[in-house]
Amino acid sequence: MRNNDSYLSNNESNPLFALSRKVHTLAQANNLKSNLDLANYEIKSPAYQETSLRLHLAPNQIDRTLLVQALVHTSFHHEFNSKIEPLEHNEQLEFLGDSVISLMITTLIYQQFPTMSEGDLSKLRSSLVNKDVLGELGEYLQLDRLILVGRGEIKRWGHNLEAIPRSLLTSAFEALIGVLYLQLGFKQTLAVMKNIIDQYSEVSGVPFINQERLDDFDPKSRLQEITMALYKQLPVYHDQVAGSKFTVSLTIGERLIGEVSSNSKREAKQQLSLMALKQLKGEGALSC
Repeated sequence: MRNNDSYLSNNESNPLFALSRKVHTLAQANNLKSNLDLANYEIKSPAYQETSLRLHLAPNQIDRTLLVQALVHTSFHHEFNSKIEPLEHNEQLEFLGDSVISLMITTLIYQQFPTMSEGDLSKLRSSLVNKDVLGELGEYLQLDRLILVGRGEIKRWGHNLEAIPRSLLTSAFEALIGVLYLQLGFKQTLAVMKNIIDQYSEVSGVPFINQERLDDFDPKSRLQEITMALYKQLPVYHDQVAGSKFTVSLTIGERLIGEVSSNSKREAKQQLSLMALKQLKGEGALSC
């Protein structure tokens, strides 16, 4: 990963430099001091610099107006469209990016797991192409410090940067990929995506694309498949209601896996399923 503190400030033709300057101007013009403190950001902000470095964008590769559009949430558009022209929101770019990402992830997992069944490939893709997981990539790119949202939306989070919904990060990330696809084409955008995934995996210490995502995404279905394959029987969930809470236990055959209390019966079953999968993995049963 590149680490050059002067890269952004010394390279004014870099699209993220221009983007930072434009977003900075938008924020100041509308007195959006509450908007994630964008009005107080310097052009040399580490957030802009890091995003630029992590995308590996070359100078003048990307249309600057489209880059800004990728970061404009509909709430910002609705509040300030009459004051800033032209100003478009990112929903159409998000729609495009969602499809492009799905194809890119399909390509990558097809290459990485050549012997995996079609059913598992489809499930693995679903475990990767969703708002929670793609939001991780958006957070890695520090899009939470770049997106433009309306003041009403910000109030819902209590003006807390940490409370930004993961869905907003996912939307911005999908829109950004949509922009790259329009400007660079599929092959180059796939190369950018691979770079992002590789960097994320290195920083987090966990491969972004890995089979354990299957367990985390839908542990209940995964457990059913495994217990049928291993024991020819399904796991059994027993639930009781006490006030507003559900107490759920899980057995596989005669074996009690555990018990969980939760406000959500579904959440309790998911937790128990994950618990069972971890136990089976620890015992080496999943290698059968």
